[in-house]
Amino acid sequence: MGNSCSRIQDPCVIASVQLSKGKLPVCGNEHCGNILPLIDEESVDEYPGCQSTYLLDQTVNITSPNITGFETEGAINGSVLSFQAPNSLDMLSLIGLLSHKAASSPLVITDGNAMLHTSAETGRSQQADANPMKKPHAELQLYIVTWNMNGRLHEPEKNLSLLLGLDGPKRYDLYVIGLQEAPKFSGEEAIGKLLGDMYCCVGLSLMLSLQLYIFAKKSLRQYITGTMADKVGVGGLGHVVGRQKGAAAVLLAYNKVSLLFITSHLAPHEDKFLERNHQYERICKAVFTKSSDLCASCKDLESCKNVEAEPQLKAVRHVHNFVEESDVVIWLGDLNYRVEMPRANVGFLISHNLEEVLWTEDQLHKACGRGEVFTGFSEGPLLFPPTYKFDVGTDNYDSSAKERTPSWTDRILYKVNPASPVKADLVLYNSIRAVKTSDHKPVKAILTLKNLLRSSSCAF
Repeated sequence: MGNSCSRIQDPCVIASVQLSKGKLPVCGNEHCGNILPLIDEESVDEYPGCQSTYLLDQTVNITSPNITGFETEGAINGSVLSFQAPNSLDMLSLIGLLSHKAASSPLVITDGNAMLHTSAETGRSQQADANPMKKPHAELQLYIVTWNMNGRLHEPEKNLSLLLGLDGPKRYDLYVIGLQEAPKFSGEEAIGKLLGDMYCCVGLSLMLSLQLYIFAKKSLRQYITGTMADKVGVGGLGHVVGRQKGAAAVLLAYNKVSLLFITSHLAPHEDKFLERNHQYERICKAVFTKSSDLCASCKDLESCKNVEAEPQLKAVRHVHNFVEESDVVIWLGDLNYRVEMPRANVGFLISHNLEEVLWTEDQLHKACGRGEVFTGFSEGPLLFPPTYKFDVGTDNYDSSAKERTPSWTDRILYKVNPASPVKADLVLYNSIRAVKTSDHKPVKAILTLKNLLRSSSCAF
């Protein structure tokens, strides 16, 4: 790499461009297309306020006053991107601004090793950048669904359509899909095909059989300025028997409002109540506290697992509790909490539509009431029948020798940070009884988020 501009003979002029709360050295000559080195590793100490310092294996193609785009795969070499980010939403904003200016998909940070690509959407994004940005929506309606698939997916189009509520006319701004015990299938492709061209995947996190997908209307994509993905394992055997335990999470910034989505699969059996509580606490403390990686699109997440083939990323991060500090947290999954009541009594209450009475004996309901788990979270009333355990292919509860007590193992909870201006209204909370290919019934929620317009970042 030379010290002069590649397109003209004038030497490069090094300038600083203020991006969010960070600075990048760039060539001040607007006609220059030269790739400039960023801050070298030894210079990091010159930025004592830094809480987020990323060592990339590559450099970034920058011109002034605008970032023209990242180089293609494999073009980033041995530089440090150092910036001041007192909170992680500032980091998301900076990364999102970089990716937006680079005409690529929103960058994704995920657990593993670093990879940075240009997006197949580059051409379309460049065209979009030429148009004035419209005012973001202050209100979003989310369709949230969790399903333990029991390791199988028969009649995919039919059952996924039921899962997504596509049998009705309503279409939502965001679709949040959490899967547990998922079989080996391309969830992103299958879901994207059913949702159609109006939607795109803006975030995903995969941990073998535990999977989380976030789809948004394409018209909203420009307001999603950054995405982080992470996963926390707490046991299980993954695809060996399809029972990976832990959590998969996605954190995104929508118009500087942080939205955290977590799907989890916790320990089974009625007597594992305390273990489930401990797993919840472990997930809260661990999620997004490890080093993360950079990727340019959701499709690159799985490829980030190849350690030998990928450049390395080092990070110095300020430790946060993202569950406590995010504006909105939505937690969905097979939480495996059980009803503590004899099977015969449970059956009687279900047959007489007395789920509200049964709810008082639900382990999670009681634990939340005691403040042991999910402090500050809300959940809709459990006015639908327990979602586990069914004989596959039927609406009949477990008839095997084990005769599992019917329970609401599958749940959706949400929390709004008291310091945030966001308001959440639960429109619907119900099971999807028409899906019969698993021993679990899916659970869905429709949640409206309001007051999503913000002029400055929240303080994590």
